[in-house]
This record gives sequence, structure tokens and C-alpha cells, in this order.
Amino acid sequence: MKKVKIIYLLVIFITISQLLLVILNKKEESNNAIQCITEVKNAKYIKDIENEFKNINNLTILSYNKINETNWVIKCVLKGNKDLIINDLEKINGYYVNEYNLSYDKENILLELELISK
Repeated sequence: MKKVKIIYLLVIFITISQLLLVILNKKEESNNAIQCITEVKNAKYIKDIENEFKNINNLTILSYNKINETNWVIKCVLKGNKDLIINDLEKINGYYVNEYNLSYDKENILLELELISK
């Protein structure tokens, strides 16, 4: 009977000592906070690009390719008559035209553009 009590006391003592060690380790971990360097980047996302072209009705975006954090290559198609396409080209002011392909379909003009963000 004495041996059983000693074993119980020993188990309780070990359990309490483990709990104390865990609590002390948590306090030490909270004191060792590492400061992080945060950097705000001016990055565009696909939703931002779509919002820029939202007011252009005749434009269809075919693909997006990211060059780096701030620059994108966008392939798109403009459809319509001459006046609509000229007006829509004036609205695309934040992009350089890298390549274009012009074709005619009856009375409509199809202008395929490859745009690079400025």
C-alpha cells in the first residue's frame, strides 16, 4: 500500500512539474517575438485590371500574363465600327500597345491588341 501511494505521489509530482515547464516555455516564447519587415507593394491584380476596362463595352480580354509585380501583358480584342474603336483606344491610357492585329469583318473592325501596363 505504501508503494502505491509513493507511485501516485511521484506521478502527480512529475505531472505538476511538466505543467510548470510548459507554462514557463510559453512565457519565454512570447518574449522572443521577431520583428518582421513589411513592404507595401503597388501590385495590380486581375480584378483591378478588369475594373479598369469595365467602362469599355466593346473590349474582350483574352489573356493575362504577369511580367513582374507591377507589370502585366494583356491580350484583348476591340470590336465595332471605326468611331467606337477610336473612342475606346482613347480610354486605354494606362497601357502601351506592344503589338496589334487589324482585321475587317463586314462593317465591323476587329482590333487585337497586346497591351503592357505602364
